[in-house]
Amino acid sequence: MGGGCAVYKEMSDREALLPVVGKYVEHKKRRFYVHSKIYQGPFSEVYIVTEGGQRYAMKTEKVHGATRRILKLDVLVLSQINRNEASEGFPHVIIAGRTPFYKYCVMQLVGPDLGRLRRALPNKSDENGNLLEQGRSSDLVGTILYAPLSAHNFTEQCRRDDLESWLYMTIETISGYFH
Repeated sequence: MGGGCAVYKEMSDREALLPVVGKYVEHKKRRFYVHSKIYQGPFSEVYIVTEGGQRYAMKTEKVHGATRRILKLDVLVLSQINRNEASEGFPHVIIAGRTPFYKYCVMQLVGPDLGRLRRALPNKSDENGNLLEQGRSSDLVGTILYAPLSAHNFTEQCRRDDLESWLYMTIETISGYFH
């Protein structure tokens, strides 16, 4: 990741553990104002930041105590994709760096957060008019040949199912066919 260091003005060490809404994050000669937090998960947090009127997303990950360190991989993958001409649909990395407390990546803001999109989805009802809760029923997602068994049973899919689909694709790639 980048060699810059974020600096907070007039803050205690405790406050500087993660970005603070209403404060600036500095990277070399750039300043990003932290507007709001749009996501907080078990491994990272995402903020809306601005620089000179331009809005960006800033993903952060704690340096100490992080159980899964994936931000560096995110930056490497996005940077590699950004080098290709066919990078449409992927956010462009603006900067990446670290403080003594967290790593961060400022990237292009590509659209509304997923929580807002999920809430915007219309509620579904079954044929009797009963409201179906989101997450209780699932449509078949993906190519039927590579779909995991849980997709064929119309149940919620998880990471294990991604591995199952990957296994089916790998078998076909190696053997030339998969029936």
